[in-house]
Amino acid sequence: MSDWTEKYRPQTLDGVLGNPTAVNTLRTWAKSWSNGIPQMRAVVLMGPPGIGKTTSAEALAREMGWDMVEMNSSDQRTAKDIEAVAVKGSRFNTFSEDGTYTQSESGGRKLIILDEADSFFGNKDRGALPAINQLIRTTRQPIILIVNDFYALSSKSSVVKNETLQITFKRASASTIAKALYRIAEAEDVEVEPEAMELIAANASGDMRAAVRNLESLALGSDLVTLEMAQDLS
Repeated sequence: MSDWTEKYRPQTLDGVLGNPTAVNTLRTWAKSWSNGIPQMRAVVLMGPPGIGKTTSAEALAREMGWDMVEMNSSDQRTAKDIEAVAVKGSRFNTFSEDGTYTQSESGGRKLIILDEADSFFGNKDRGALPAINQLIRTTRQPIILIVNDFYALSSKSSVVKNETLQITFKRASASTIAKALYRIAEAEDVEVEPEAMELIAANASGDMRAAVRNLESLALGSDLVTLEMAQDLS
């Protein structure tokens, strides 16, 4: 059985539910790169887990036709690593489809995504903050930092606090989550009792990813999800 959170992850910005203002602000910032390097070279997407921040960043890259370079907390993130992957590439080059570097002047752009950026500063991330500050100030390519806790990052960096565009993502409403879950259930030929769907959506507390995972676990081996099943899960 495939992972439904990946199978039904929105592929476009228009598919990201519950945060139209945030999505529109992100899209406007991206389009400003068409006129050269904007005043704010980096954006910070902030908000709790599971609400579409990373999905939106990746969908933006597809919409704009940009390549992507992603670093997250599972990657090595010393200052040297950040400079190698992000700083040098962002200033001078962009990646071609075969993974080689091409000059930025040829017109291509790449989106640098620093996921879970508020957890960058453990012992293994020694020296990362000055490298990130330099990246934000000097990049010739768009950057997105993704955080759950903006204060944890901005309190350590005035550059992050004052020299980035900050976009807040909010938890989706239960009704928005339920609509998305009904579409998934229909695609998977699973019937869900309305009361069960209401409970699954409400228990997710705005976390779309958690809601999809819960629906998938209830539907495993069954083509009918009942209220009793949903109550047992909760």
